[in-house]
Amino acid sequence: MLYAKSFQITDNIIYSGYFSILPFTTDYLETSILNRNTYFTKNSTPFLIGKKKYRFDKWKTISNKDSQSTHKPISEFQLPNILDITKIDTQENTYRVVLFNKENQNVIVDFSEYNLPSGTGYTIKDVEDFKTVLASGKLNEFSKVEFKMNVERDANKSYNNFGVYYIEFMGYEKTKTKSFFERFLNWLGI
Repeated sequence: MLYAKSFQITDNIIYSGYFSILPFTTDYLETSILNRNTYFTKNSTPFLIGKKKYRFDKWKTISNKDSQSTHKPISEFQLPNILDITKIDTQENTYRVVLFNKENQNVIVDFSEYNLPSGTGYTIKDVEDFKTVLASGKLNEFSKVEFKMNVERDANKSYNNFGVYYIEFMGYEKTKTKSFFERFLNWLGI
C-alpha cells in the first residue's frame, strides 16, 4: 500500500511467511489499526520490521498493537479448497474461480449447479497470466473440472497454493426461457 488516509486491519485471518512493516510506518500506526487478527505463519518470528524479526508476544509489547490478536503455526491453518466461484457478467459463459490448497495439490471443482451440458468445451487461464491457456477440455458427465495448482509462475506472483482462474465454457447456448406472455400467445397460436 503506497498511500492511505486511514485504514484498519482487524478481524482478519492472515496466512503468510512474515508480516512485513516498514520501520518508519510503525510510529504512525494507531493502536486500533491492528487488532483481533489471527496470524498463521511458518516462522516463529512472524513480524518483520525493516530487517529485524520479532516474536508475536514481543511485537505486541513493543508496538502496543494486536492486543486481542493470536498467532498460530501454519500447520493449524484450515481453509476450504474452493473459496469462491463468480459468474463474470461482462464475459458470457465465464467464471472466476478462487482456489486454495496448502499442499499445492490439484483441486476438483464441481460446476453442476450451473447447469452446463456434458461435453461443453472449456479453457482455463490464470488471471496473473491471462494470455496463457493452462488447460482445456470438455466438461465430463459429472460437471467436474480439475484445476492444476502447481503451475509455472513468475516469482513475484502468487504462491502455487493459491490461485485465481478464469474458466470459459464454449460451444453451447443456454435456451432462453419464454415469458408467460410469450407461452400464452404461442398456446393461442399467435
